[in-house]
Amino acid sequence: MLVSIVIPTIGRFDSLARLLESFVSQIRSADEIVIIDQSVDGWKEREAWQKKLPIVYVHTDVRSLPKARNIGVAKSRGDIVGFLDDDIVLSPTYIQQLHSFFETHPEALGVQGVIENFIDGHAQKVGSTFLYSVYARVSRFFCLNTAGKENKIFLSGRNCYAVNPTYVLASQWLSGIGNYRRSVFETHSFDEFLVGYALGEDKMFSYGIYRQQRQSLFTDPSVKCSHYHASGGRPEQREWTRMKVYYTFYFWYTYFAHMPVAHLVFWWANMWDVVLSGIAVLLGRQSYRVWFWQVVYYIQILVQGKQVINRYICR
Repeated sequence: MLVSIVIPTIGRFDSLARLLESFVSQIRSADEIVIIDQSVDGWKEREAWQKKLPIVYVHTDVRSLPKARNIGVAKSRGDIVGFLDDDIVLSPTYIQQLHSFFETHPEALGVQGVIENFIDGHAQKVGSTFLYSVYARVSRFFCLNTAGKENKIFLSGRNCYAVNPTYVLASQWLSGIGNYRRSVFETHSFDEFLVGYALGEDKMFSYGIYRQQRQSLFTDPSVKCSHYHASGGRPEQREWTRMKVYYTFYFWYTYFAHMPVAHLVFWWANMWDVVLSGIAVLLGRQSYRVWFWQVVYYIQILVQGKQVINRYICR
């Protein structure tokens, strides 16, 4: 069983080098590492790294995470195709445990590992671990993105992310560190309507697999890594906010708009998203402009509905 790992990157070469160092330290090596470089000037150190690791290097002018992932799948040859952001660092047993999971779970189409520093990374955004734990509990009640015991999707189109599970869990969706059997890509691909940083493209891709075949996606706590959020390559505040609001609506519309109760849950979540963002502004954890644009984009969805998808996404 061959394992290919696809890594899109766009100019974050220091982070990429740290990730590749963790590949060098693997107890069991990846059979192939496919790097999709979307930077303007290209990766200068690639030849040195290709002497250390089985790297397939692809340079493209495309500035789209879903397109980069699809290119990576096309260029890979593994029976298992995994994905990583370039600011991840793997535990030494990551590939070994990934290989072991698929050997012992023939029913599985996909699996993700766990991010050991997930809480720490998100706590930095809100100011403390305590504040994040409070937010996680409150946001679960409001059907907003949160952390909990399992990877599941709410009727609002938001998600819960499994933190520190102790055993293999069935999951409704997989994050950007998902790994899949090659057969998955015969019928599924990453949605190229989501452009650029494409917030939520992992959820859009994996939830479609879950909807077609329940009990096919899993989270395995023995497959471990850490995430060190790189600041480069991310959209500016207004674009990030637009992406968050529009792409959440696109996901929700794709999977839940046919359910009357989902409309109530969607707007319940939106209302509290605005309220919690306003509180974040008052606490100095978020700029007023982010809150303002959030309100503007929600009003556009309320007034224009599906036209937002036709005008701004499926163009």
